[in-house]
Amino acid sequence: MKLWDLGQQRCVCTYTFDDAVWALQVNPTFTEFTAGCRDGSVYRVDTATSQARLLFEEHSSILKLLLQEDDTIWAATTSPTIHKWEAKATFRAEPPSDGSVSSASPVPPQKATPSSLDNQKALYETPMANIEGLPGIVRYHITNNKRYILTLNSNHCVQLYDVLQVGDSFFSPC
Repeated sequence: MKLWDLGQQRCVCTYTFDDAVWALQVNPTFTEFTAGCRDGSVYRVDTATSQARLLFEEHSSILKLLLQEDDTIWAATTSPTIHKWEAKATFRAEPPSDGSVSSASPVPPQKATPSSLDNQKALYETPMANIEGLPGIVRYHITNNKRYILTLNSNHCVQLYDVLQVGDSFFSPC
C-alpha cells in the first residue's frame, strides 16, 4: 500500500503487509489508519512513525471497516456476522530505531513493514458486540423452465424457490 502526498505528487511511504489489504479506514485527522487484510487481521498504523499494532483477528476476510468516534470499529467479513471491536492502540512517541519512515521523509519513499509484528499477539481477543446475519447464498441454479431457483447457502442448506411465490421455498430443512 502506498501513501501519496498529492501536493508534491509523489509517494511518501510504502506499507507492506503479509496479505492483501481489502479494507482501509482513516481517522479524521489522517494521523492513523486501520487496514483490514484478506487473512482477517486488522492493523492500526501510525503514519508519522509507521508503527503498526495488530488490533484483532477475524476468522474470515475483512470486506469493510467503519471507525466510530468512540475509538471502536465495526468489521464486516465474508461471514454473515458483523463484529464491533475496540480500536485503541498506543504507539511510541519516537520513530523506530531503524529510522525507517517519517511522513516528511525525503525522496525516495521508505518502506514500512507492519508484517514485522507477526509474533505479536492481537490487542483484543473478543469483540464488544455482534450483529448476527443470515447465511448467504453461495451457489444457485435456475431451472430450465425458469420458474424455480435451487440455492445452496453458507450453512450448506439447499432450498428450492418458486419465483411465482413470494417468500416461500419448497425445501426448508435448515
